[in-house]
Amino acid sequence: MTNNTIQFRAWDSKDKKMYYQSNLVTFHFSGKNSWTCWYAWNSPKQKCVASSNCKEDVLMQYIGCKNWDREKLYDRDVVEQKNGYRYHIQWSEQNSWWYLEQPRVWLTDEDGEDYSTPLEKYTGGKNGQDIKRCKVIGNSCEYPELLTDINVVENKKEEQL
Repeated sequence: MTNNTIQFRAWDSKDKKMYYQSNLVTFHFSGKNSWTCWYAWNSPKQKCVASSNCKEDVLMQYIGCKNWDREKLYDRDVVEQKNGYRYHIQWSEQNSWWYLEQPRVWLTDEDGEDYSTPLEKYTGGKNGQDIKRCKVIGNSCEYPELLTDINVVENKKEEQL
């Protein structure tokens, strides 16, 4: 039998700091969507550093596996494959599993009109979405620019039959 420990981290949007579960950082849950992250900054005193009461604070769960560098993978991590493609680790409520979401690509047609398409369509498919083979390059809270839309110019022409 395996011992799957549920672990969390929290993003404090006010101080722009990530808190990982440890002896000094604890999480308290009350109800389905209510949580608080406490930091024992001057034991026995604790301060609330993040909570569900602040819409900008984010609770992220360890997804239960590590990548090839033995780094723990968390919800909202931004990972990169060897081919350079970036993905965002997300939870699917509908399917009840973790998956890799690709950012959208902004394209410009020959008339100068912008439109977006999922990156997987643009790159030609879901190549090697093995989550354990990706390298963690950051997370979407601390480094939102990692998921900035990719700008590509494409001449879109209608082919006539």
